[in-house]
Amino acid sequence: MKHTNYTIIYIGILTLFLFHLPTLALAKTPTASIRVSPVILTVPLSPGKTLTQEVTVENLTAKPMPLKATLNDFTSTGEEGGYMFEETKTSPLLAWTKLNETNFILTPKEKKKIMVTIKTPQRIPLGGYYGMLFLQPITTNDPTTTQIQSKVGILLLANIGVPDPKAKKAEVMTFTTDLLPINNTLPLLLRVKNISLHFFTAKPILTISPVLKLAQKEELPIYLEEKIIFQQKIRRWEQDLSLPNLKPNIYKAQMNVSTGNGQYVTAEKYFIIFPFAKAGITGLIFLFVLFLLIKRKRLKKTLQALLSPHK
Repeated sequence: MKHTNYTIIYIGILTLFLFHLPTLALAKTPTASIRVSPVILTVPLSPGKTLTQEVTVENLTAKPMPLKATLNDFTSTGEEGGYMFEETKTSPLLAWTKLNETNFILTPKEKKKIMVTIKTPQRIPLGGYYGMLFLQPITTNDPTTTQIQSKVGILLLANIGVPDPKAKKAEVMTFTTDLLPINNTLPLLLRVKNISLHFFTAKPILTISPVLKLAQKEELPIYLEEKIIFQQKIRRWEQDLSLPNLKPNIYKAQMNVSTGNGQYVTAEKYFIIFPFAKAGITGLIFLFVLFLLIKRKRLKKTLQALLSPHK
């Protein structure tokens, strides 16, 4: 199916966090009280058209539950994938999105469908647009205090327009490993930047192969965690890889990062597996220092001989 001039919106259903108001800091953390499904919705939209999708909300408790639905801004922060959820509504996506209900009550164990309607304008600037739909249970046992329980968020991710399949999406900013890993543990740091106008999911694949062919089989590819990278943002992968099956040799570590549509960005590094490599380097440093000390003593004796008066 072609998506020329279409908007593809991926709505990921994410359970975000449990929290309390400051006035309830000493209260116990509430258990899950609502569930939202399905986990992912794919919504194809065309400029100037309207499309509606359903989100099902379920009351998991044995009590009636008032709920409040709100739309908020969503911003990614930091290379580790942090997020900010603001009560503002600056994202154009939120202006295009309407809910059929924002305040309602679920009876015990009741399921209810919330209709999410997205109407796109005739002209849409290319790029990525994001937002949050929060479903917030509210209890009012104490008439003087409003208690907010677990808060479930629906993440709205929208790519406006169809990216050029031949255009480069990403750059590898950093790819480092240790030259001489200790105990077959390879520290790895990978940083990838999205240089396109759209978000995508990055899938790093590390392949380790011996440089010296000593009847040694290549290691199987190592798949790192998949991460979404928003436009003009950088994501980081940092971990220690255990490689117990590697024999003494020189190895090439090739990182292939899939950015979708069969595209990859690559980087490579070399490292050495040798049991006594660290000890060998330490020994060489010791011998070099010893050599300098001996040379220094000889030079000192020579200078003393030249400067001492002749009898």
